[in-house]
Amino acid sequence: MLDLIAVALRENGFEFERIDGQTPLERRLLALKTLHDDPKCTVMLASIGSIAEGVDLTAASRVHIIEPQWNPMVEAQALDRVHRMGQTRDVVTTRYIVKDSIETYVQDIQQAKLKLALEPFGKVSAQTIAKENRLQNLQKALV
Repeated sequence: MLDLIAVALRENGFEFERIDGQTPLERRLLALKTLHDDPKCTVMLASIGSIAEGVDLTAASRVHIIEPQWNPMVEAQALDRVHRMGQTRDVVTTRYIVKDSIETYVQDIQQAKLKLALEPFGKVSAQTIAKENRLQNLQKALV
């Protein structure tokens, strides 16, 4: 999917960087530096798995989730990379879901997993509630 998006971005004159599971650490650091320092670079293409850990994306102001993940906390962790301390911009997140597709099924699985996570032994943590609220707000914005 990232390859297809990259083609569309190039065809429309966008400058972008890309991080995926095949990107070596040195190249990842360079891509993040470019996004942060180069005003012409306006897009970071990244797979959820490659961006969910140890990456600071506070240079970003828009997040587009193209493919939902089976584990909703993986998505939440990736979004946290943009909402980290030091973020000075308002951040807009857009989630793309094709009606009556596997994506809607994945969304249903996410909701079921969130319910399980929220009801362990009848107790709910404030952090879990905050993450669920953020995910629910994202989903409402797309419906």
